[in-house]
Order: sequence, then C-alpha cells, then structure tokens
Amino acid sequence: MGKWKAALAASILCGSSILALGATTGAALADSQAELSIASFGDIVVDGVHKRVFISDPAGGKIVATNYRGAVVGELTGLGYVDGLALSSDSSRLYAALSGAHAIAAVDTDTVRETARYPVGDRSPHSVAPVGDKLWFGFMEGDNGNFGSVDPADNTVHLPGSLNAERLQAEPVVRAGAAAPGTLVVADRDSADFWVYDVSSGTEGEPRRAAGTGPAVKESAFTADGSHLVRAANGAESQVRLGDLTTTVTYPALSRANGVDVNTDGRIAISVANQATGDDVYVFEGEQTSATQTIRLPEAGSPPDGSGEPPRDGIQDRGIAWEPAGPRLFAVARYRRAFRLWVLNDPAPTPALTVSAPATATRAEPLTIAGTSSLPAGTEIVVNRADLESAKAPVCTAVTDAAGGFACTDTPNAGGEVVYTAAFAGDEQYGAASARTTVTVSREAPALTLNRNGAVFAYGTQVAFTARLGATHTNRTVEIWADPYGDKPNRLIKSATVNDAGKVTARITLTRNTTVTARFAGDARYAPAVATSDVRTRVAISTAVSEHYQTGLIDSTEYHYFHRNTTPQFTTAMTAYPGRKQKLVVQFYADGEWRAWSSRFVAIDADGTSVAKLTGAHPRDVLFRVRSVYVTGDSGDSANQTTYGAWQHFTFQEMSA
Repeated sequence: MGKWKAALAASILCGSSILALGATTGAALADSQAELSIASFGDIVVDGVHKRVFISDPAGGKIVATNYRGAVVGELTGLGYVDGLALSSDSSRLYAALSGAHAIAAVDTDTVRETARYPVGDRSPHSVAPVGDKLWFGFMEGDNGNFGSVDPADNTVHLPGSLNAERLQAEPVVRAGAAAPGTLVVADRDSADFWVYDVSSGTEGEPRRAAGTGPAVKESAFTADGSHLVRAANGAESQVRLGDLTTTVTYPALSRANGVDVNTDGRIAISVANQATGDDVYVFEGEQTSATQTIRLPEAGSPPDGSGEPPRDGIQDRGIAWEPAGPRLFAVARYRRAFRLWVLNDPAPTPALTVSAPATATRAEPLTIAGTSSLPAGTEIVVNRADLESAKAPVCTAVTDAAGGFACTDTPNAGGEVVYTAAFAGDEQYGAASARTTVTVSREAPALTLNRNGAVFAYGTQVAFTARLGATHTNRTVEIWADPYGDKPNRLIKSATVNDAGKVTARITLTRNTTVTARFAGDARYAPAVATSDVRTRVAISTAVSEHYQTGLIDSTEYHYFHRNTTPQFTTAMTAYPGRKQKLVVQFYADGEWRAWSSRFVAIDADGTSVAKLTGAHPRDVLFRVRSVYVTGDSGDSANQTTYGAWQHFTFQEMSA
C-alpha cells in the first residue's frame, strides 16, 4: 500500500543526489526492536523530515508514531478500520484510508493530530496515493473493487469507472511515487494484473494493462529512477519496465515473499514471511539478482505456553520501509505473540547501560535500584519491575547525572524473583539500550502437609490422600501427584482449590510403592511448598498345591497328602514385573517348632506365574509347609513392599498296598 512512502520525501531530503553505501555480504542480524502496542498491522511509512515511523492498526482503529528507535512519540485513536498510509510530498501530512468511516484522513505529521477528513461516499477505501492535488484511493463498493480520487480543496469525488468491466473481487491497491511523477499504478490484490495511468492532468488517461501470471502480488514499489516497478509475490519476484510493461528482471524465487521497498539510492529490500529459521530480508542493488545483504531476525525458540502456535509469524505483509535516503530499514514482525518494530542497518551506537540492586530483599521494605551509563546528563531512564503480580509495573523515570549514573527506590509488594529493567528508548544520537537485574524478595513459608506417609497397603487398594494448606495470599490451589516406582511416569492426580478447612483429597489406586506429593506453586507473598508421602504397596500373592491325592485336617489345619514317591508342585501367582522372582520357602516341623527345609528364588513369567517342584526323598509322616515371598530388592526389583504369602501345609504317606 504505502511504498511511495519513502520516495515522496526523497527530493526534499537529497534532491537528485544518490547516497553511496557500501554493500554488505552475508547474513546480518537485526539491530534492535521495540514492542508495539497494536492489535493488528495495516501499513508502515517513514517520514524522513520528522524522523518518524507511522504504523496503522486496523483492528485497533489507530495510527502509532514512533521515532527511529521504536519509542512511541504519538498516537491517533478512534479512527475505525484504518489501513493504507501515504505521505504528502513535503512530509507535512500523512494520509490514511479509513475504510470503516468511508473517508481519507489527513494527519499532521508533527503533532500526530487529524487536521481534515475527506468523505468518499459509501465506498470503503483501503489504500491511498497523493498525486498532484488529488488523493487517489482503491476501494470496495458492494462486491466490486475500483479506484477513484478526491479533491481536498472541495471534497469532490471522481470515479473513473475504467475498471468496472474487470469485476474485481477485492479492492485494488493504488501506488504512486515522486520518482514517477504523474503516474498511478492500480494493482489487483487477488492476481498479478495491474494498470498504469497518466494522472498528471488531474484525471486519468487511457490505461495500459499488464496481465500478469503466477501468484498474487503482495506489494509493489517504484525503482529509484521511476522506470520500473518491483513486484514481490510468493516465489515470483520481478521488475517490470513501465514503458512497455515487459519483465526485465527476474529474482531468485523467494518463498513467502510478502513485501518490497526501494530506497532513493536504488537498494531494493524484499521481505519474506519467515516463521522458522532462515533469512527474513534480502537486499538487492539496482538490477542485480544476487542479494548484496541478507538480514535475519533472531530465532524465537519454543512457544512460551506449549500451545504449538508458531513463536513468530515473521515480517508482516507490506511490513518493510526504508528510511528515505538513509541506511535504516524498518520492519514490522510478529514475534512471540507481540508486534514489534525492528530497526535494521541502524547506524546509531548503543550506549553502555548497567543496573544493579541487592541480590536479596525483604518484601514490603524499600530497596534501591542504581545504574550507570555512557549517556549525557539529563537523559531519562525508565525503570520497570516484573514480578508475580505484574509483567511490567512502572517504578520510576530516573534522570542521569553528570557521570551518567541514575538511581531510584522501590518497595516490592510481591516476593519471589523480581526483575528490574532499566531502559533507554533511544534518540537521534544513541540507539536503544536496556539492562536488567534480579532480586530475590522474601516470601513466607506456608504450612503444607500430606497424610499417609510410611503407610503400607495391599495391592490394588484405593487410598484417599489429603493435603492441608495453611494461610496464603491469593493462591489456594494444591496439586497432588503420584510417582510410582519404575517405568511409570509421575502424573498429576488432582489440581483443585482447597476447601474452607484448607484441605483437598485425591484417591489413588496403589499397585506399586509410590511417592505421593502435594505441591503449592506459591503466590506473591508465600513461597512454593512441597509435602511428600512415601507409601508402600504389597504384591498380590498366592500359592496353589497340586499332585496331592487328598486333603485333611491335622489339629484343625488343612494339609495336602502326598504319596512318598510323588513330586509336589507349587504354582505361585504374583504381581508381575520385569525380571521379578519369588522366594519359595519350605519348612518342616520338629521338636515343637518349624525349621528351615529349603528356600530358593523362582522366576516369575510375564503373566505373574511360577511353578516349582519339591524333588528328592520325602520322609513319611513329617509335617511340611510352603509359602511364596516377595522380598524387596532380592526379588529383582524394589517396586513393592516385602510381602509374605499364606502358608500351605502338606505331608507324605506310604502308598497303601
């Protein structure tokens, strides 16, 4: 929309001279950036006279003005849907297309105040281009796109109607520039088609149409001499000669190319909407097709909240603009969910700036933030605080002394990690700079308890664990986690606000030894807290006897009877676990007590079963008993508490004749 923005003011700044700049090879990183308080991005223009950058915010209904460091110097709100921007030839006026208000607004570039509004009927203008004493605009009316002009002298609206037969489905984009006086380019937003008009008389002449091929063109800009139009599309970037509408330069395909601007010295910048790694801006000289400079914005890393949303959307469509006759290139990009103005090729030196504060402090008691800088006396340094209650709370605006030092005091009401940031917004002499320091501010320790610690439970028991939280400031949420032994992950069982008694209960079905944890995340006045309960869980275990010929009671105890020449078989069922063994213990009764006969470990299969046999000579009429035991550690793992199975009794008799 606004790529006449630099060119219109060029003759005022440097006449016909060309600013010579050395070519830069290789990829350069962006120099500096400033977050923009906008909800969306529409267009960007650079005012070289007042050294300001103007940015439209369609969704926010406003225009933001910054200096060359990105610091906001003015804001015009209440505009409704404001889209395309353009500067007057002397940079005294900024023109804005107000599609919602059906008008073109004129804004004083010095005061950032609206000075006039030119209605255009029921039409919704989206782009604007001043040529001579007329303001040309592209608009939508109903379902059709067209273009027209309005005369600021008497608000007369002129509609050529020459595009009526084209039945454009979107508003066309109008473009003009001081390098091509009297020329108006009208481009179809949905294709590569465009029309060239001579409007030097105040009305349009017969159009010359260029029927383009390939993807829709995102943006166009006049070359420095006004002879060509540079066009940026998705992988189809080119230069078209305006004299005969032929393509004379084809650039290497740049995937997701979405913006172009040309400086008065002939440098051409093409941006790409790069969401991942790689270069974001390519700079070309004249008709060269190899980039003399590439610029890369910093990588954004992972999404801050794990949402999967791309951490950056890259440079926005039509989001780059040169400083007229200067080295700087400005770009608007969405980065970590915020719109930011990036200053590229910035020649301003970055001043030294440090800030310090005590490493620790007591909450609600004053502390001093002090710093040093290489800035002159009287420079304002803004100090902000980030803590658990505020992401950016103003602390003070300090003023540097003769040595560049500054200081102020603050009384933090929130504890925890408190970050103090000292920032210099930048000016025409120095670039922006910031420094930060972290203070650990005290917080009270809350009371947090969790029951059941040390308890032992049978396999499969559902157990209620209750955490109790004492006094806190604002956070009354407690999480209960269960971390079973072995390969099972630590998992969140419940996260809830405690009841009036400060309690929250979660039920857990236990199958292994488990560490249950209650967690309080803390708040601005109370520190995080953790309470743990280590509970033990027995295995499920049973032993079955087979190959006996009968059962009977001996002193009220059931015994399994075997013939002396029979080998007893003991089948144990036990909770399975990789590599687990059960200990099979056999005892006999003698002299009034049970004594050890044998014991050995037997492997448990994947189904939790093991089979053991008692071989050898079997004495007649001796009382035996057998049981299976899980022994923590000795059974091959420590997933459960040592568990003893029930005794099974047996004896041997002679086979009757």
